[in-house]
Amino acid sequence: IELCTNNIPNQTIYNETLKHELIHAYDYCNRQFDPQDPRMMACSEIRAAKLSGDCSRWNELLRGNFKYNLETCVKRRAALSLQMRGVDTKYVDLAMDCYADHDPFHS
Repeated sequence: IELCTNNIPNQTIYNETLKHELIHAYDYCNRQFDPQDPRMMACSEIRAAKLSGDCSRWNELLRGNFKYNLETCVKRRAALSLQMRGVDTKYVDLAMDCYADHDPFHS
């Protein structure tokens, strides 16, 4: 994992970004992750958005989203990640069973 700290404004965002990328690394190493499978990509994005802190109440407030809903945020952030890679966002809905997955953290 390589992070360009000149593009990361503070330690909190650095920590969340690192955690987000480590969740992807975990999925790649422990789940027979196929980077060409759009459903697997969506699953990893859902998990990373939910577990990294990317969809914290505070982050949502900073984005101007005043009606906080974790699942809505996770879907939106996962769809944005897929969209940036040219992957159809329909796979987010197809992979929402991954929303309940907390590995490697215990619930």
